[in-house]
Amino acid sequence: MQQIFSQKLRFKDDDGWEFPEWKTRALGDVATFLDGRKMQIKESDRAKMKGHYPYYGASGIIDYVNNYIFDEDIILLGEDGENILSRNLPLAFKVSGKCWVNNHAHVIRPDDETNIDFLAQYLDNISYTKYNTGTAQPKLNQEVCKSIPLLLPILPEQTKIANFLTVIDNKITQAQAQLEAVKRYKKGLLQQMFV
Repeated sequence: MQQIFSQKLRFKDDDGWEFPEWKTRALGDVATFLDGRKMQIKESDRAKMKGHYPYYGASGIIDYVNNYIFDEDIILLGEDGENILSRNLPLAFKVSGKCWVNNHAHVIRPDDETNIDFLAQYLDNISYTKYNTGTAQPKLNQEVCKSIPLLLPILPEQTKIANFLTVIDNKITQAQAQLEAVKRYKKGLLQQMFV
């Protein structure tokens, strides 16, 4: 992916022509932050509102609740926590449909000239060390995030890149599922052998 985002690997348009050079834009110029709509729900309150809508935190789904505050395609970017530096889990990821987001993730809606899948992949591949504003705990504040420079291609090239990366992600998911199936098979064989 580094070759794609560093422009060492470039895509061509449908007619075989080179796409224009990428341009630097600040994240805040190509996306809207919807952080004013997110809300924290205490664990004790979530226990009373169990449902089927995902409740997201900085690194993914924490719980499921009976209500939602977003119903659109958005990108969540972890706002605080050690994952900003350790990157053990995805830090930026796309969410589709009805969901609730707590106050530990930035909620980002790309503009019409920015492919959401491309932007999610791009944001998940940035090193955020220099954007960390936390002391005891790593933190990405909204103003700093809005100023993060992004080197962006035009929308058609973004779409080609996003589609390419989606195919690779799907292959990775399939390979992981096959690996898990083989592990379960091995475990079953071992249980039969030693029982």
